[in-house]
Amino acid sequence: DSSGPEPAVEISAEPSAEWLELWWSVDGRGGADELAVARGILEGCPSLYALVRDDGGAPAAVARLALPNTGPSGPGWGGLYCMATRPDARRRGYGGRVVQALLHEGGARGLAGYWLLVMASNAGARELYARAGFRETGRYLYRQDRPKRHLTGC
Repeated sequence: DSSGPEPAVEISAEPSAEWLELWWSVDGRGGADELAVARGILEGCPSLYALVRDDGGAPAAVARLALPNTGPSGPGWGGLYCMATRPDARRRGYGGRVVQALLHEGGARGLAGYWLLVMASNAGARELYARAGFRETGRYLYRQDRPKRHLTGC
């Protein structure tokens, strides 16, 4: 095999500029001000941030493992969030690698389990999480106002 070893998943306790840039480019809703608010929310509880690079060294996928209940009462559970893969890097294993790396890190910290939320319509993500051992345990529905229609006189 001439492809060589796969690049390591980088794990950090804070989101790097590259981590934030990739996540926001995939999942962001707004500009610099909104990103600053999002970063404050991300850093609101202890977390681990995973980033994997493609063969050219560019960030390909990122994810976050929130560790909100890892105090003196025990390790608690971890929440998998902010999963984002560059559109041109999808279906190449990068997402699975960041998920596995975070699950490994959580296991090393003695986490009792994990949770995540994914839209039912996101078949690719649901498949990735199923391969990682997750299973559906519940569903919920966002309620929204009906779209406002302009009076047309017709």
